[in-house]
Amino acid sequence: MKDIIPEPRKCSCGLVISTEVTFEKYQILDEICEVNDYSMIIVACAGSGMIALGDRLIPGSPIILTYLAKRKKSKCVFIESENSTFGLLQANLGKYDLLDSSHQNIVGDCNNHLLDMVKDFIKYEMCHLR
Repeated sequence: MKDIIPEPRKCSCGLVISTEVTFEKYQILDEICEVNDYSMIIVACAGSGMIALGDRLIPGSPIILTYLAKRKKSKCVFIESENSTFGLLQANLGKYDLLDSSHQNIVGDCNNHLLDMVKDFIKYEMCHLR
């Protein structure tokens, strides 16, 4: 039986504490982005953009994915529900010079925003299935 992967802990400040699988996750994200030609990459629960590794901060998924998206000329959409965490996300993307007009950062409930973003695509796909 496979070991249970521990959930990362999230502090009240929006910072995620890394686990032993953090770098495996980043490797998987890199491989997925490398072999696919996505025009848009969506991170529905973006967080602050940084994670804690011991006593230092390292880039989180939004920053990693922004670099991967630049290689493919894809658009990134980051959605974060907490206002304070969203502010940290904006600041951290800015520190890495990744605030870009081709990317979209949204504060709010990802469930509401995701449906709005994909509804036209779903209608298009449904028309072509008939």
